[in-house]
Amino acid sequence: MVSRSRVTQAVGLQKQGKSLPKSGAISGGRRLAASAALSLSTGCTPKKRLRRKTSISSVQLAPCSRPVRERHWLCLASDAKYYRSEITLFDMQTGLSIKTLGHLSDDEESTEIHDGRVCALSVDWQKMIAVSGGSGGILKIWSLRSGKCMHTLIGNIAGEDVVFVSAHWTKQLMITASKTLRIWDLDSQTCKRTCIDHTGEFAYLQTHLKYTAVDWSAMRVLSSGEGNLAKLWNIETGECLCTYLHRFTIGCPLALSCDAQVALCGAWIFEKAKPELHTLKLWCLDTGDCLCTFVGHSGLVTGVAVEWSSMRALSGSEDRSMKLWDLRTGECISTMLTGSSEVWSVDVDWVASLAVSGNGNGELKLWNIEICTCLLTCDETSEGIGKVVLSRHS
Repeated sequence: MVSRSRVTQAVGLQKQGKSLPKSGAISGGRRLAASAALSLSTGCTPKKRLRRKTSISSVQLAPCSRPVRERHWLCLASDAKYYRSEITLFDMQTGLSIKTLGHLSDDEESTEIHDGRVCALSVDWQKMIAVSGGSGGILKIWSLRSGKCMHTLIGNIAGEDVVFVSAHWTKQLMITASKTLRIWDLDSQTCKRTCIDHTGEFAYLQTHLKYTAVDWSAMRVLSSGEGNLAKLWNIETGECLCTYLHRFTIGCPLALSCDAQVALCGAWIFEKAKPELHTLKLWCLDTGDCLCTFVGHSGLVTGVAVEWSSMRALSGSEDRSMKLWDLRTGECISTMLTGSSEVWSVDVDWVASLAVSGNGNGELKLWNIEICTCLLTCDETSEGIGKVVLSRHS
């Protein structure tokens, strides 16, 4: 449900002359109604609102190409169910969901949805196309306008879960990660190349490479499993360019900038007779040296979003908070307390100063990161939100 106090707070800010952009979101779950204005811009027909009974595992936010005051922000989110996980599109202006992908009617449960859990999402908001990866190595390409699955691909023949996906529709390329990295040709929908160098060197690298980041401008991808080893790859050739062996354990999704020659990741350190130390680490791609350590979270860092041009980062954690960081100084700019449950995923539109978070209680929240205020709460599930993707201000 939409929090009335937050809406009143947002209206109060507008009366003071402060501009608050309209917004929208997508997440995994049952169909919920959306505004007619948004349906005109996305081609989506508003549906009857239903209560969801599952958690949200991931989200992504997206903007419409309209004047700022008329724009809607969308968010794509998947729930955290381990069986028949769903992906839902949300309108972040109203807090209502527009549609659940793969459902053709309110009473019909389509066979198009994932049989298992959705572990990864990638969205092109201009083309209104999404790619989801999940249990059993299944990849699905979706039309966000119709909600239908356009193609189903087998991510790997071994049935390993697809834990990361990033698609670049202009280049017609896609990167997926399971226990290996795969580079796909989206035009032919075939796997062009498999990077298998991660397995075989260290036993723990038999785990999934769920901490992966892509820099499409430099055609580089950085991958890591549940350990202290990471590898940098050339997307065009599949060559491993560098191997990094850290003194800390990488513990959350990576962020990569080849222009700045740096990477950011969540890290945790075990020492005997001492509590676990949960931090963020900024490290140099040339040398592998740690440039800065960001201390402040008391729980595992579960998500990170970075704006490299201004050197700012937003992190979410199991300590039920989000923190905004200055990557140049290592200082925490602000802290946002997210409620009674741990944060599972975050995404940011830096131009609009909007962030979206998904937590273990199934709440999808929209934030103004400049004034550290929650503008909207969508109480959609009872288990948790796993992945979120927010549309960007164009």
